[in-house]
Amino acid sequence: MKTSSFFKNPSKHDRIIHENPNVQQLASLIASQYIHQAKAQTKAFANRFKSHQDTVKALYDFCRKEFKYQYDGYPDSAEIIRLPNASWADRYSGIDCEDFVILLGGTLLNLGIPFKVR
Repeated sequence: MKTSSFFKNPSKHDRIIHENPNVQQLASLIASQYIHQAKAQTKAFANRFKSHQDTVKALYDFCRKEFKYQYDGYPDSAEIIRLPNASWADRYSGIDCEDFVILLGGTLLNLGIPFKVR
């Protein structure tokens, strides 16, 4: 199965723009809300990594290879939060570290692997 079949085309709700975000509030939203929303979007994707002996390393290596990093301008401009469907769609133009955390967090939740956002 192709990886792209694990993600849907993003909806208008898969990219959330925060104008002048407070870093602590944004981190709290990522940990309490966005990662949990990402769980639904990463369920099929997470299954791709269940059979790997070192699941976390395989997931991390895959994401580092497939997703280009692109700074989105914060704090000089708005912060764009991408849920996994939008991150996959934007993988060649780039996603930033918050988007990467949301993607990985949702996937780890599906795999039952504990983690912390700090």
